[in-house]
Amino acid sequence: MLGLQFCESALLNCGDGEQEGILDLSDRLLNICFVQGFSSDHIQTLVWSRNYHNFYEIAETTLVEESAITSKQDQYRAEGSTSPRCGSCGKLGHSSKNCFFF
Repeated sequence: MLGLQFCESALLNCGDGEQEGILDLSDRLLNICFVQGFSSDHIQTLVWSRNYHNFYEIAETTLVEESAITSKQDQYRAEGSTSPRCGSCGKLGHSSKNCFFF
């Protein structure tokens, strides 16, 4: 919303040469806000390291990376991974070296 107001203000109150610079700045600020909203630090770092200036490049990279993360998580779940079983007490969720019962 703020980005839209910023663009409208630039179009109404600036000359032609100023509008281009302000609209470019507005696009960059919107991209920054979008990237900072990612839940994955990995994707944020990836996008920042590639120094994208185009929203569509950022969105495409985000979708590809989120898909890869989801696929890895699904594969991990499908392999039937279970919590470790303690060799000392026999309970699930920890190993014998971390057993708090013995």
